[in-house]
Amino acid sequence: MLILPFLATAVLLHPAPGRLLAAFVLVPALFLLREPLIVLARQRWIWRTPHEEARAAARALPGLGVVAAAAAYVAIPLPLWTLAGACGAAAASLMAAPVVLAVRNWQYSVAFQALGSAGLAASCLAAAMAAGEVPRWVWILWAASAFHGISAIPIVHARIALRRKQDPALAVAGLGVLATLAAAALPHAMSGALAFSGFAYLGEWLSLRSPATAQAKLTQLGLRLMATSIVFTALLAWAFAN
Repeated sequence: MLILPFLATAVLLHPAPGRLLAAFVLVPALFLLREPLIVLARQRWIWRTPHEEARAAARALPGLGVVAAAAAYVAIPLPLWTLAGACGAAAASLMAAPVVLAVRNWQYSVAFQALGSAGLAASCLAAAMAAGEVPRWVWILWAASAFHGISAIPIVHARIALRRKQDPALAVAGLGVLATLAAAALPHAMSGALAFSGFAYLGEWLSLRSPATAQAKLTQLGLRLMATSIVFTALLAWAFAN
């Protein structure tokens, strides 16, 4: 869900090629900053001896920071730097959270992963800023993309529970399905995309009751969810284009 909202917005707004390329570099550069920060935090507060991966992280972090800053400078026009700064602050907060979780050795909760999904969907804002404008529908596309991603999280957790021979939280997984179908029932341009998302997740939720599901590979679920996200984003872009 990192690249799909970005691509949908880029197709609809047609940013200048140079700015689009810079924004395309900016999005993964910001995402990749998280890993060296986590490694360095572990080296600082957890590990008792120096680790080679910490040295590699210390080398990678400045380079990623320079790439992200340079890409932002090229991609984002000056009038949008206030908005870009607010987005950067939000991204920094989202990057700080997994660092704290790693240091404390806490598990990623569904709520935290939901915030992460919203952060990934915000890649559409980078494409919009590269185009020099952030129309209202881009914020709606962000919200819809985040909602789509968030609804999948309890289903994935339920599948993992089945693999571990634990009781899956079927009721929690079903809430995302019901919420998506309820949102699709409202009359608006995104109804088709949300209906597709809701029925795809309904199928996944129903399959949780099958004994064979516990033995199925999680990679198969990942591929199905990826295909669902691609079709969902295409339907969403089509809705905003028309």
